[in-house]
Amino acid sequence: AARAPESLPGCCALAAVSASIGKGLVIRSASYRTTAGNLYLVASARSGAGKSESFGPVIGALFEFQHRLITDWQTTTRPALLAMKLVVDSQIAKLKTWATKLEGPEDFAELTSELAKCMSAKAQMEAQTSDPILVCEDVTTERLAVLLGQNHETMFSASSDGGAVLNNLL
Repeated sequence: AARAPESLPGCCALAAVSASIGKGLVIRSASYRTTAGNLYLVASARSGAGKSESFGPVIGALFEFQHRLITDWQTTTRPALLAMKLVVDSQIAKLKTWATKLEGPEDFAELTSELAKCMSAKAQMEAQTSDPILVCEDVTTERLAVLLGQNHETMFSASSDGGAVLNNLL
């Protein structure tokens, strides 16, 4: 329908399948090492050859899935995390007032233990406050590093016009 060579939508389909599997497929590549599937695909064609027409319908499903994931996260998961963070913040405030009334080393040890638990819980919640982004398109290397850090070092970079991505890599 797009009058594009079969190789263009074929590369898009292969990339979409690889991205969908993500870190879900791991092989033992040596006796001491495992390797997750990583595909690096670069398809090129002249302007007007149907790159965008091939890319959109195939990769679009991943963008739609990501949109639904983010919407669900913003309406359900994020508010729950923020509520839990408020509870932990109030516990920390309560423990701080208790610190002014310490009477002995046992109290100090108990207080620091409870504060450490609360601070750890708060740090874990804060680490989960970013949107769950699975697919990126035309990002800078700095932004890609942030996205990788927020997503367990897993990201699908997809673009129907990868010139900017290739320039970033170079």
